[in-house]
Amino acid sequence: MGSKDDDYFVSRYEQGKREIIFVLNSPDDSAWIESFLRVAGEGDLTPVYYSGESRSLIPVAGQSNTLDNELRDDFYPARTKVLYFGEPKSGTDYEDHWALSNLAYVNTEDTVLV
Repeated sequence: MGSKDDDYFVSRYEQGKREIIFVLNSPDDSAWIESFLRVAGEGDLTPVYYSGESRSLIPVAGQSNTLDNELRDDFYPARTKVLYFGEPKSGTDYEDHWALSNLAYVNTEDTVLV
């Protein structure tokens, strides 16, 4: 017999099959978000998106960040992940994207669109 935690993880896994997540960090993101929401709706998928998420969200060892935790809780279960690396925001570079350090942990069966 499984625990409540087991039931939660199984439930999130099943939900994730219909979820598509879009993570972007670009100054001109509104048109991209609009397109993402339209395409997700046409595909009968549940859209989840985060805009402006840079590597600064990643906490140092021994600390936590609520938004980083929320992003992880949405990012990993979603079976389809869309990442946008547009023109960097002022004062940043192309590597200033939350998702980059998390790609190593993505399920090999997931679809990742960059």
